[in-house]
Amino acid sequence: MTLLKCKMCGGEIQAIENQAYGTCDSCGSTMTLPSISDERKANLHNRANHYRQQNEFDKALAAYESILAEDSNDAEAHWGVVLSKYGIEYVDDPKTHKRVPTCHRVQAGSILSDLDYKAAIEKSSDGYTQSLYEQEAQAISEIQKRILVVSNNETPYDVFICYKETDATGKRTVDSTLAQDIYYHLEKEGLRVFFSRITLEDKLGTEYEPYIFAALNSAKVMLVVGTKPEYFNAVWVKNEWSRFVSLAKKNREKLIIPCYRDMDAYDLPDELSMFQSQDMSKIGFIQDLVRGVKKVTEKNTSATASGVATTVTASAAPGVESLLKRGNQFLEDGEWNQASDYFNRVLDIDPEYAPAHIGNLCAALSVNNEEHLVQQETPLTEHSDYKKAVRFANTNYRVRMEELNRKIEERIEMQMRTERERTAEKNRQQAENAKLEQEKYEADKQAKFHIAHERATRMRMKYLPLVWCAEIIALISGSLFVLYFFGNEFSSRPMAYSDEEILITFSIGITCVVLHFIFFCVGIHRKSSKLGDIARILLWVLFVVTLFFMFIGVSVGLDPLTPHIGYVAALTASCLFVSTLIVCIVLRKMAFPKPNK
Repeated sequence: MTLLKCKMCGGEIQAIENQAYGTCDSCGSTMTLPSISDERKANLHNRANHYRQQNEFDKALAAYESILAEDSNDAEAHWGVVLSKYGIEYVDDPKTHKRVPTCHRVQAGSILSDLDYKAAIEKSSDGYTQSLYEQEAQAISEIQKRILVVSNNETPYDVFICYKETDATGKRTVDSTLAQDIYYHLEKEGLRVFFSRITLEDKLGTEYEPYIFAALNSAKVMLVVGTKPEYFNAVWVKNEWSRFVSLAKKNREKLIIPCYRDMDAYDLPDELSMFQSQDMSKIGFIQDLVRGVKKVTEKNTSATASGVATTVTASAAPGVESLLKRGNQFLEDGEWNQASDYFNRVLDIDPEYAPAHIGNLCAALSVNNEEHLVQQETPLTEHSDYKKAVRFANTNYRVRMEELNRKIEERIEMQMRTERERTAEKNRQQAENAKLEQEKYEADKQAKFHIAHERATRMRMKYLPLVWCAEIIALISGSLFVLYFFGNEFSSRPMAYSDEEILITFSIGITCVVLHFIFFCVGIHRKSSKLGDIARILLWVLFVVTLFFMFIGVSVGLDPLTPHIGYVAALTASCLFVSTLIVCIVLRKMAFPKPNK
């Protein structure tokens, strides 16, 4: 049996074939499971899950992507990619004692709009598994919202210092003291620096991720400080600089500077080796570093000021701002074609002006302003103008547009969930109605059976005395037949009978009674009919005739001079015996009718 590791605590879960979910025996959490075809695939999932639980999210992401390279329909691998991208770690909630998610790598985009999340939902094997994904994603989305609310209120940073604070024994590292020296020098130059030892010292007891996320996104320069190769690859150190590397790929204005000492530059991680590094042991290092950092930050500041000046100039002439304002006025009046013309004129001046692309989107969707886009019934990601706006927009405007799209997707998701719940409720109601109908049918069937059974019991009580009378007649008739017919064969004297002959005679009669008693116990169940009345009359007639012939046979049989008359009486008794047996069978069938079930 294949064993999988719990995504929340690392315990073992026994995978059941054709079941895409299971419960961990260690923490009691119910979670989705991958579809395992062999032991190798199970090991791949367990390894990826192990990396994520160790907070090595980049390794976990690479492991899950390798699984998807082999099988793109693996829903659990898509979900693993989502957990790794958002840095999800499950920790114990001290109040509920349940495993709850924490987010170490929050993203600006909502998890509900993530492509891998949607792929996991689409490729999930059943509705229950899909609901588990949705519940987890909703919980992570709420955490993400709280983090973004806090981070949006943070003042932007110029520099982010990344380093390892403590060693394996819990003591402060040399890296920390070097980073603090750099922090003080940069602060003196008027730069706003994120240095966790000082920046987060008043944030004890709160989540650090909102402040780290805000600093990573706003900082223009990251300094990665280290004195050992393993410190550069420490889990949380790598978590910070790898996230900044990803941001730098999207924004070329961001710069990473590795700062090392007591080690070779070739020992830097491969991802950092491509950047120009600084040797902290060289004379004049700190002056060179400060000058380089200021050059980058001042360049960005001047570029921003230049952009503002350009905007002011353009506003003075009939340029971008005035054309955009005119287009928005046409939107308010519902003049969609004229509005689109003005927005296109803006794009002729600046093809990467995001508000103009949003204006074109509003005109195409017949929306009076961008705030009303939230009322759309389809995600904005389906429109090329929205995609261009997000690609060209600055951070604040992009976050605002993504928030609009997130609200649309959440509303659509809520509607779909409501529809699914309504459908499930309808199916449940139908199932309950069908169950009630079945129970009613079974109850009616049982009632009819009891009525038939009671009727059969009454019939049995009615015909049982007649049955026993018929059996007594059969016993006497059979005995007479044996006495008169076989008695002459056993002795030379006609009416002389030995004790043995008498014993044999009555044994045959008793055997007849025993056989009929067995027949009585077994019973033949059938409904009664008019034949019962006729049989009952015949039984009493035969009973009287039999007694008559018994009287004649006994009185004549005692006379040895009249053997022939005794012989006739014996034959008559035998006929009565046979006919009485037939009557017994008929009466027993009527006395034990078979109820209809």
